[in-house]
Amino acid sequence: GYNQISGTLKKALKEMLEGKFIAFACKEKTHSRMQKYMLSSKGWDAILPYLQPKNMLNWKPESRPESRPESRPESRPESVKNKVVNMLLNEPLSKSQISQKLGYNQISGALKKVLKEMLVDDIITYTNKEKSFSRLQKYKLNSKAIANMVRLSQIKTDSSSEPESIQDKIKKLLAKEHLSKSQIAQKLGYNQISGSLKKVLKDMLNHKIISYTIVEKPSSRFQKYKLLNSKKN
Repeated sequence: GYNQISGTLKKALKEMLEGKFIAFACKEKTHSRMQKYMLSSKGWDAILPYLQPKNMLNWKPESRPESRPESRPESRPESVKNKVVNMLLNEPLSKSQISQKLGYNQISGALKKVLKEMLVDDIITYTNKEKSFSRLQKYKLNSKAIANMVRLSQIKTDSSSEPESIQDKIKKLLAKEHLSKSQIAQKLGYNQISGSLKKVLKDMLNHKIISYTIVEKPSSRFQKYKLLNSKKN
């Protein structure tokens, strides 16, 4: 929906490339004007948890005959949306194909409403935008929706990493050798020295778990960290 390629979009794509969530379709010519992006296997792994219909996991069908189909979890809009997203991950589908795969006998009003909401929310888009009412019209997953899912996954991963677990990893690294801040970040799999890593290192210094190798010059560009009470000291 952008009128031009914004700096924010460029930055997001760069971060996703560095994080290996997406990849170039043509790796030989990265600067080709015909270049396209595709989701990597890591990207798929990142977004799949957000595509699973969670409210279906613990659902069991009602055995009572009086239970109405519309009250069941699979009839709820959110569950239908999740199913539609899962379908469109594989291939673009028409409204009738989606209806058929959902097990409906016909295109229901509820399904039309769900698809309309997904279009408005930019989760899906038309394959033929010029002719929205074409009888050959199909739906596909919006690339922006995939990008948002990947970004959410990154945020979730960062927030779920507790300082203690990072501390343990740093301890193991420094038990083998003295390392600089950038080396620690690299070995932890970070693309850059994050604020959370700086905070963890500062806490470890304050609690005398680690120490500088050049105590006299804390800001030295040759500065490294060492584990206290270690054989490497």
